[in-house]
Amino acid sequence: MALSPSFSFTYDKSLRPFDITPKVFLSQRPKFDNVAAGTLNFNKKDELLLIKRASNDTSPNRWEIPGGVGEEGETILHCAARETFEETGLIVVHFKRLVGGEVVTDGSTCKLSFEVEVKSTEGVTLNPEEHQDYLWVTKEMVGSLEITGPEHKATILEAFQRERKEE
Repeated sequence: MALSPSFSFTYDKSLRPFDITPKVFLSQRPKFDNVAAGTLNFNKKDELLLIKRASNDTSPNRWEIPGGVGEEGETILHCAARETFEETGLIVVHFKRLVGGEVVTDGSTCKLSFEVEVKSTEGVTLNPEEHQDYLWVTKEMVGSLEITGPEHKATILEAFQRERKEE
């Protein structure tokens, strides 16, 4: 995997509340112990990128969107951009909207999923220690895949609904 680029992206003004560190976010929401951020990446065919977790992972062989937890000093949006690059090689250039709201996973983790635009959807490069495969999926395909959890599947399906409403 190539070195992380310096991330330069724009974001819709509605996402300003997420241009803060996870520590600040969690201080405002004491019911959560952790925050994770992920991205919903559509290609020109309106297919969504899903990546399959490695077989030795804690949730092996399940499909998910790119994402993870923040590192010291980075904002939630930077976390999502960095994780997307580290897991897929795609470079986020614009955050469009939050999809699914503040989703609770694993009891006390808040998962934030952002629909994004990337520099190019070509050349997906996986980190084999984390993921073993990727697919560009349609809404109809989602039901046949083993997604990491029902809350994640609901967010993915919502992303398709919102994307199509814009057309």
